[in-house]
Amino acid sequence: GSNRQNTYVIPNGVDLERFRALPPSSQSAPEIFYVGSFRHLPNLTGFEELRDRIMPRVWEKFPHAILRVVAGPDHEKHWRNALKGSAIPDAAIPHLDPRIVMHGFVSDLLPLYETAHIVAAPLPLSAGTNIKVMEALACQRAVVSTPVGVQGLGLKHQSDAIICELGEKFAAAICSLIENPEMRDEIARRGRATAEARFGWNAIARDALDAYSLLTRESRAQRASGNGSQREQEKEDEHHEEDNRSESRRILKSA
Repeated sequence: GSNRQNTYVIPNGVDLERFRALPPSSQSAPEIFYVGSFRHLPNLTGFEELRDRIMPRVWEKFPHAILRVVAGPDHEKHWRNALKGSAIPDAAIPHLDPRIVMHGFVSDLLPLYETAHIVAAPLPLSAGTNIKVMEALACQRAVVSTPVGVQGLGLKHQSDAIICELGEKFAAAICSLIENPEMRDEIARRGRATAEARFGWNAIARDALDAYSLLTRESRAQRASGNGSQREQEKEDEHHEEDNRSESRRILKSA
């Protein structure tokens, strides 16, 4: 396999122009937003945590709060398939509280981010990098997530987002953000700043260029220490490095 010292990871990112910083929601009723295709079981499990354990606690304090869910294409089919594989295979899709608004596939999430006060990422299991968390940060929305929901993103608790375990703590975090709009807006602003600094295409392209340049220099040094024509190796490496710079400039220009 690859030498770990010569391996660099280029992270996922988000389109900061498409997912732009939004002003605070003007909705009177608190709105919690959850995005997760039911095609992937961890997303469905996360929704069930919200429905069964988290929102009932939130509704005790804020009975008019809305949970808005984007469950992806064919979400009812995937939900039924999951129930068939459960201990109660003949169970029907549960009746939803009227304060839960369910969407299937949504081509443009921005209008839904506009009405949201809080974005929830209650994932109980890791499902890879959560692109939706980065989109929520870019839209300047306060995020409440489990540790695995933001795994790999390097977010700071109570700065970029509220990070806590499921159940009572998760519900308490949502309630705290509803009660304190100043804290909610401050976390949202910090999240946007983090998205701009680390998750935008320009920042990622710069990181990629730095990694390419460093790898090229290391490769040049290693080969120069062996046999062969050092000057020919240097010319070849300089040519590759210039190609890498040109490609990175193209990415930065198109971003």
